Amino acid sequence: MLKSMTAFARVATPATKTGGWIIEIRSINHRFFDFSLKLPPDYYALEGKIRELIHSKISRGKVTVSITQGAGEDSETDHLTLDLAVAKRYQQAAERIKRQLRIRDDIDLGDFLRLPQILTVKKEKKSPQKVWPALQRALHIALSHTLKAKTVEGKKIEKDILNRLAKIQAGLGKIEADAKGRSEEYFKRIQTRLESLIAEGSRDDDRLWREAAILAEKSDITEEIVRLKSHLSLFEERVRSRKIQQEVGRELDFICQEMHREINTIGNKAQLFDISREVVFIKGEIEKIREQIQNVE
Repeated sequence: MLKSMTAFARVATPATKTGGWIIEIRSINHRFFDFSLKLPPDYYALEGKIRELIHSKISRGKVTVSITQGAGEDSETDHLTLDLAVAKRYQQAAERIKRQLRIRDDIDLGDFLRLPQILTVKKEKKSPQKVWPALQRALHIALSHTLKAKTVEGKKIEKDILNRLAKIQAGLGKIEADAKGRSEEYFKRIQTRLESLIAEGSRDDDRLWREAAILAEKSDITEEIVRLKSHLSLFEERVRSRKIQQEVGRELDFICQEMHREINTIGNKAQLFDISREVVFIKGEIEKIREQIQNVE
């Protein structure tokens, strides 16, 4: 089963005692595993755990993870501190002003509490280890959505690749049919030419016949056809496999290189227009498959 490297998922989890989480995972094509993370500063200590968890599910690609935290159920536990010493100094100053200026108005409590440094709110920092279980559960949910998106896109890639493999196999069948008996035919043409040369007075008949046989053998593409069939069979087996395959994209890319090598050799040896035409077509399909493989994890 192929998985695409391109995917996006966004998950928002309900608030818990340690807060809710909003997680975005974005993955695009890359040769290796390239990871970047946006995380609240208080939780930088969790970066290694997050990277390890993501990499355990995504083996290849440029992966960007963004994590933000919402308010938790215990956010009201943030400490409100009253500084009585400051409040008394404000009170003493107010009373002194009232006496000296003979002001009779009472001090309004609301205005009094708004004075600087009387009331302060201290945010209670949550321990990274304390929030990790909830964050880990949220990451698993986000990863589940991401992998689902990868699988959906991978099925589209798989369908396209299998269609192109069928076209390559059909083209190779035409080449095999056109090449059948071609070596013997080519040898007879060389033989006729050599007999003509001998009749004209050429010498060293054995050497001439050996070279004719070598030329005929060089024009034989049977081995290349057999190897290309083997590569196509292995490639299709890997694509259709429903087993978990780590970095199957790398293996498929290597097989593509081997397929291209064999069809290129066939093209170099072929001296028939029909074969050359199919070679060009197959090369094009292999290149299109290689482009698709670049998006496979």
